[in-house]
Amino acid sequence: MSDRCSTLSALRGKHTGEHLYILGSGPQLNELTAGQRSLLEARTTLGVNRTHHFLASTYLISSHPETLAGHSAKTVALHARWNGETTPLAHGALPVPRSRFVESCGFSRNDSVLLSDRNVIFLATHLAYILGAAAVSYVGVEMNDDRHFSVFAPPQRSFSEFPHEATLRLYRERMEMPLYATKEDSLPFRAGCALDLEFANA
Repeated sequence: MSDRCSTLSALRGKHTGEHLYILGSGPQLNELTAGQRSLLEARTTLGVNRTHHFLASTYLISSHPETLAGHSAKTVALHARWNGETTPLAHGALPVPRSRFVESCGFSRNDSVLLSDRNVIFLATHLAYILGAAAVSYVGVEMNDDRHFSVFAPPQRSFSEFPHEATLRLYRERMEMPLYATKEDSLPFRAGCALDLEFANA
């Protein structure tokens, strides 16, 4: 068994029955109330890319090693890599395998590879499923246009290239766990996810 597969095997079911929170890099991170920040600090969280500069998460996942730099020593950093990819492993990170999500894909909590549609949010969602999550809520996942980051960066491509809403609907339909939005003006809400009222009222 490869090191990448063994990483997922070691994590499988580690948070069975928990409500996990996925942290995207959207502007919502700048709008968190003190109560919402406290709620996230008390829960199991999966950050993506550079979210650790806003809030230390339980897990941090990215396919770009440079974005994992500077993560907390308490955070489990995961470097998602394609089969055969030779990119050096991010310092202090564990390798996990990734593959392309296509419309025919299904999901199992015993999967040995993470599926995504060109966006790390989907890798994090599949990881939460393998971890045994009973439910997932998305924070900072507005993705309303190509300038959807909490810190502005010039867009490199048209956001309309990627049908993320349709992909998230497929994830929601095929996974045995509810997915929640924490903001109406967000990708999860547009994909049919109900609002996480506990988070909204925190």
